[in-house]
Parts: sequence; structure tokens; C-alpha cells
Amino acid sequence: MATLIGALSGRMVRSQVTGPLGDTVLARFGLARIGTVERVAIVESAEAAGLTLVPPDQRDIRRASTRGLGELISTALDWQPTRLLLCLGGTGTNDGGAGMALALGVRLLQDSGQPIDAGGEGLLGLATIDASGSDARMKPIRVDACADVDIPLTGPSGASALFGPQKGASPKDVQLLDTALRHLADIVRRDLAIDFEHAPGAGAGGGLGFGAMAFLGARITPGVELVTDALQIGERIRQTDLAITGEGRFDESSLRGKAPSAVLRLAREHGVRAVVICGEADINPDTRATGAMRIVSMVDRFGRGPAMGDAVRSLELIADELGQSISSDDETSR
Repeated sequence: MATLIGALSGRMVRSQVTGPLGDTVLARFGLARIGTVERVAIVESAEAAGLTLVPPDQRDIRRASTRGLGELISTALDWQPTRLLLCLGGTGTNDGGAGMALALGVRLLQDSGQPIDAGGEGLLGLATIDASGSDARMKPIRVDACADVDIPLTGPSGASALFGPQKGASPKDVQLLDTALRHLADIVRRDLAIDFEHAPGAGAGGGLGFGAMAFLGARITPGVELVTDALQIGERIRQTDLAITGEGRFDESSLRGKAPSAVLRLAREHGVRAVVICGEADINPDTRATGAMRIVSMVDRFGRGPAMGDAVRSLELIADELGQSISSDDETSR
């Protein structure tokens, strides 16, 4: 969101919404224009449902809800956008977007006729979905749900299994939450006659990708494509000699739609050398497979303590060494 707002010369708006565990948090969304006609609202899921909003000792993945995200979207709709960019990621939730849907007028009901309980565990009590009361302001709006992963909703590569443990889920929690998301997908299939359980990106943001498609009519869009287009990254790389990209942990998921994969792809297309600098590398170092000239890990170079304790200095030292090495390579090639 911040990157797009900067690229599009937009502005931030603040709003109080419900946090992941029911408290009140101050969240932001962005407003910008693309061209002379399109008014864009940019909403970041982490602002209202982010993992960092809950202290580690208070995290409860079973109860964490995306309701605040739905409230933030509702506030953004007051500005009458023609397009909504919903940025998925960084969440501390695993409810398939159910809380978001409830806040936008979708009725997710138990057998008793009462709304389901908050969080992923609450999905187990879902009996009926009634979308007739959905916020009518959503209907004319194009919704792009921007994700940096292409995982499905359920299964061993789904939201609960891949990202649940990062959010504090135990193995038992993962099993329960995956079962709950399967149940949500089953009821959506039956009541809404749509099936996104195995769609790429459905598992992004703890299943928010699924919820965005099912309840908001969104299409999943690689977030990195939107950002590279807005910043004209391809043209910038074409005019340079070296492209440097990186990530805290560079692993196989980094090459499945995340920012480093886009930079490496564009560098290959334009015949520009590329380097990956990361905190830690957990990937085959064969640079032919990644498209990088080399992969430099701060942990490998300095050890975990120094790399984590003074990341700025570690980066400075790596940059200096890298510059000297490249200069030496250039002299040798001449």
C-alpha cells in the first residue's frame, strides 16, 4: 500500500476499526488516482488484521478475525472509489475472510440463526450463507486482491498448513483450521454456487484470497505486478548495470510471485546482472535456477548473531564487498 501510494502520489486516511482479537486499532487505507478517471482505494489487510497488532503472548489464531478489514473497506467505500486494491498478507488471521464478509453485510449463520463466532474456529459452526444483504456499494467496483503467494485455500500447501505455524498455530490448530476452511468452502459451493477452494492465491492472507473472491467478486492479482507497473521497474532495470533485490528469508516461496522473482525475471529479460542479498538463504544456491548472478546471505557471511543484531552494518559490509567484487570481475573481463 505504501509503495503504491508513493508511486501514484496518493494519500493516507486513518480510521478506527476492530482489531484481530476484538480490540480497537487505528488503521490506514490509501486513496489515489490512476489516469483522470479511475479513483482507487488501496486497503492493506495487515493494517486491520496484522500479526504485529497482537503481542506474541496474546495471539490466538483460532479466534483472530478479519472483521476490522471489512470495516476498513466499508470506510474506504465512503470515498466512492471506482476500484479497490486489496493487499493481502501479513495477517494474524486464518478465517477465510469470514469476518471481513460479516462486516460488509454477508450473513454467515449458525443453525440457531445467529452469526458464527469470530475466527477460524467459528467457521466450524457455519450452517448457512446469505449474501443478499451485502454492501451494495461493492457491486460496481472492480476489486483486485493483490497477493504474493499462489497457494490454495486448503490442504498441505494451503493457508493453515503453510502459514498457520508462523501465526502461533500448533499442529492440532493447523488440522482444526484446515478442516474449518474446507467447511467454509463446502458451504460457499452449496449456497453461492462458486468454487475457489483450489484457486491459486485463495490461501493468501489466511484465506483472505478466497474470501475476497467469494464475497467481494475479486480477482487475484500478483501484487508485485501492480507495483512493478506503477514504479516502471522494468524500464529502470533496462537502464542500469546491476539489479539488487532481497528478502529477509530467501526460499522457494520467494520465486513464486514475490518481489525478488519479479526483479530477477525483469533483469533476465533485459540482460542485466542481478544479485540477491538476504538475511538468510534456504534455497538451492544454483544461480542458474534463480536467475541471480549470486546469492549473498548475511547469516552465512557474519553469523546469526551479528546479522540479526546489526543488520544495517551487515548490509553495508556486504554492499562494499559486492561492489569491489563486481569491479574486479569487470576488470578481469576486460
